[in-house]
Amino acid sequence: MHVSKKSKRYDLFATIPFDDDDTGTFTSHDELPEAPDGTLFETGSELIDLSNVVICGATVDTVRQIYFGRIKQTQLKKIKAIAEGDGDRMMETPFGQAVVKRMGRASGYSYCIQSNEAGVILFLKSFYKQEKDEWSHVKIELSPHFMQGKRAKDVQGWMRTYASWVLEPGNKPKGVTVHLACDIQGWTYQGDLKPRMITHARACSSYDGITAIEFKGLKEVAVTYGDNEGYLWGKSTALQLSIYRKDIEIIKRDKVDYFHAVWKEHSYNRFDPEKPVIRVEGRIPHNIIREIGQGWDMELESFEQVADYLSDIWRYVMMRNRMMHNATYIDPYWQMMMEDCIFACAPTYKTVKRVKKKDVAAVGRNIVSVVGNVISLAARKDMTAGQVYFMLRGMALWDDIERYYWDRGKGQKEMVTMIQYGLVQRRKIGKAA
Repeated sequence: MHVSKKSKRYDLFATIPFDDDDTGTFTSHDELPEAPDGTLFETGSELIDLSNVVICGATVDTVRQIYFGRIKQTQLKKIKAIAEGDGDRMMETPFGQAVVKRMGRASGYSYCIQSNEAGVILFLKSFYKQEKDEWSHVKIELSPHFMQGKRAKDVQGWMRTYASWVLEPGNKPKGVTVHLACDIQGWTYQGDLKPRMITHARACSSYDGITAIEFKGLKEVAVTYGDNEGYLWGKSTALQLSIYRKDIEIIKRDKVDYFHAVWKEHSYNRFDPEKPVIRVEGRIPHNIIREIGQGWDMELESFEQVADYLSDIWRYVMMRNRMMHNATYIDPYWQMMMEDCIFACAPTYKTVKRVKKKDVAAVGRNIVSVVGNVISLAARKDMTAGQVYFMLRGMALWDDIERYYWDRGKGQKEMVTMIQYGLVQRRKIGKAA
């Protein structure tokens, strides 16, 4: 296992001469006092000055909160009528006038109620369960400008109001996804970024264009501009890390004034609008946050519950996906972002250890075995992935199968992809039953 060392950090005395460049390199720390928030980093044989590097933002970029419960049938009928009618498809909601529209099956939900002005999207009626059943029928997505200046308790209170607008009493939060973003000036990355990264993610994508951007976190925001390429590590059901030029992306979204004001305030006026801003964004899905909570023997199902630990989770994400200065030391820029970003509360320095539910381990093995055997039999019959999926849905065991995969971030789309892979694998290696 690779062991990465952090650099020692020192206070930088004003008497030490600087280069005109953004960073200075020194050969000795000259008995400088160590400081956990210092800007002089000792990487074994050299000192690197990052005093001109500015972290101009450490923000919760996106919150996606799932609510579990039963849908109010009268409210659902109104929403259906508006979404499928010939009118302007607008309705009054607890977050103001919003657009109502039908969603495709790939989204996992039937309807979307959206207000970009308020910074709220509400997804309603899961595709994976009947509308009269108790299920995770609501997902609420909040933008950064909705959350700006609000306490976690207040944010959760508003989401509770939105969920109760469409769900019967007794609904409860059932999983939260959070995107944490660090915006930095004075650091640029070139084509050597990928080989310098140590990551547990198997998937790495790079992007060279924007097709459509909304305020929610889409992968298309990772783009190529000149020599700087945007990257995305990891899948949507696992930890993701995205790096891209935020200063150009906000132009496409017409959010320049908003972000410049945020960056200016966060950096105490050190933000320079003429310089590039790089965003490093960690995306932590609800199943990962749940496992972290189980590792701490606590429930982390709502944004309010997880808010106090966001700084700890950020450090975990940055260590799981870290850029190296050399074979031994973490890159000083990366270390600065990892240690200096505070989200809502200071870190508690709890050791993050993800734990899956122990009581479902044996049942999980049985479920995987059942699904695997069905795929093997179906491969022999030349069935398609869609046919196998709907055959599984017809089984008396379907509720257990569905919940098992749902808890692991797999809905219909992911299950069909998994089945397709299994069919191809069995046919190619000749192990169809």
